Amino acid sequence: MKHKSLKYFAGVLIAAIVASSCAKKLDLFPTNDLTPETAFSTASGYKAVLAKIYGTLAITGNSGPAGNPDISGGLDEGSQVAFIRMFFNCQELPTDEAVVAWNDQTIKDFHNLKWTSADPFLKGIYARPIYNITLINEYMRESTDAKLAARGISAADAAEIKKSVAEVRFLRAFNYWVMMDLFGKSTFITEDDLVGTGLPREIKRAELFAYIEKELKAIDGDLAPVKTIEYGRVDQGAAWALLARLYLNAGTYTGTTRYTDAVTYAKKVIGAPYSLYTGYPRVFMADNDKAKDEFMFAINCDGLRTQAYGNTTFLCMQPVVMKELNMVWAVAGMDTGLQLHS
Repeated sequence: MKHKSLKYFAGVLIAAIVASSCAKKLDLFPTNDLTPETAFSTASGYKAVLAKIYGTLAITGNSGPAGNPDISGGLDEGSQVAFIRMFFNCQELPTDEAVVAWNDQTIKDFHNLKWTSADPFLKGIYARPIYNITLINEYMRESTDAKLAARGISAADAAEIKKSVAEVRFLRAFNYWVMMDLFGKSTFITEDDLVGTGLPREIKRAELFAYIEKELKAIDGDLAPVKTIEYGRVDQGAAWALLARLYLNAGTYTGTTRYTDAVTYAKKVIGAPYSLYTGYPRVFMADNDKAKDEFMFAINCDGLRTQAYGNTTFLCMQPVVMKELNMVWAVAGMDTGLQLHS
């Protein structure tokens, strides 16, 4: 039955295409001018796309907290495709470190260690890094010397764009590290895989480890020295820190420990000009950009210009809301079944 249904669907689809083609309905053009040729036509255009690439770790779409999502497919924009929120859930909820006790679709399956490939939360955190990587690959394809020259980008602007390529390569490596850490195997695409020309291949965990390691080492000399680039953009310290973490868990990723390499890169980070911010709780406040000397890599959020339902406000407000509900229901003599874990 499944085979027949697919054949029937294919036949109907072909018939529809032929009918549309005969009516010249396939002679369609974009309804807006946001094509690579226009988006990357100026240096400011490149900067805007670069901002979007960084922003994919903080925002979920292009209309504030919700309404125009990057990723749809029936997924909830605020809770299932928001990077920080879902990465936290995947890393913490299967442990005894945190509890989300409301009856929100399949979220309890994380606590019960019985999630499946159909889980919408897992679909979201799988799709988010791959979407991010797709944007990065396009940015790299549009940043070649030939394309910069053809668009009349000035030498100074072209040099800045070429420097930013190292940054997006770091972000691609970071997104692939997320995939490797959470899923082991991953969909694998680079700037050499043009969109729509073929199906992406799968890459195994050990192979992906080697790719991430190679990328991070290749960009070391191209990234800005520690603390010499504008706040929120990556520099050498971010790459060193990710390499240290990569090597620290190499035994799990590849079956071979790399503790000596982990120590080497951890020492590079420790020896860099970072310093702890006075007053530990203040590091988690809205104005924690004042603590920038402590951060190796920060995902920038802003209450006015970077609105989302999946950033650290979710972590801060969740226990507050639960505490208030507990108090209300306790006064009413109701058993909420909610638990607070700090």
